[in-house]
Amino acid sequence: MENRPIFAAPRGLTGEFLLSCAQMASIGPYEIHVEARGPHWVSWLTRGTDSKPDRSVLLVAASEEDARARAEAWAQQEIATTEPVQATTTPTK
Repeated sequence: MENRPIFAAPRGLTGEFLLSCAQMASIGPYEIHVEARGPHWVSWLTRGTDSKPDRSVLLVAASEEDARARAEAWAQQEIATTEPVQATTTPTK
């Protein structure tokens, strides 16, 4: 059985076109991107106007739903670890 990619770019098209075809959603400051690549699905987070994966992380999964769930979990973890901590003050006497 021959392994063939599920998603391939026509000749002459660049990676920028492929990235523009990715599905996107938002969580907090992050945009979640999900895209088929060969027999797998990949997801990644971007922040602001940057088009590259945040911290160069690509998440690989067998299905679109798993890839999206992994990216959502990663985004939630990043938000939780980067939220500012409220300073508490102890009254002085």
